Parts: sequence; structure tokens; C-alpha cells
Amino acid sequence: MEFKLVIPPKKIRDEFNSICKPYWDLIHKNILESEQLKKIRDYLLPRLLSGEIKVSEAKEQVQEVLNNA
Repeated sequence: MEFKLVIPPKKIRDEFNSICKPYWDLIHKNILESEQLKKIRDYLLPRLLSGEIKVSEAKEQVQEVLNNA
């Protein structure tokens, strides 16, 4: 199969990239934050549900998870 592909001039590509870069950076930042929140959830939730730790102790546990991440 063959496909025709239109490639815009460099000036237009550069302008597009300059407009989109802040959004790509934000997406990347949000992905990293989401992964960190997932680690915290996976660490704390079982302990909270089992009664191993209390909500008042969770702050210390969160800090421990963040330090080990």
C-alpha cells in the first residue's frame, strides 16, 4: 500500500509545535502525577481497609511512599 502524505513547511510545523508544547508538557506532568497517586492509593488503601493504619496516620505513610518513589 502507498499513502500520500502532506508535510507542511517548517515554519508551520514550528508554529504548531510552539502552540502545542505547553499542552504536551501538561499532559506529561499529569501522567507522572497520576502514576504517583496510583502508588499512594495502592499502598494506603489495603492498609486503611484492613485497619492496619488509621486515617490520622496516613499522612506519615504518604510521605514514606513519596520518599520511596
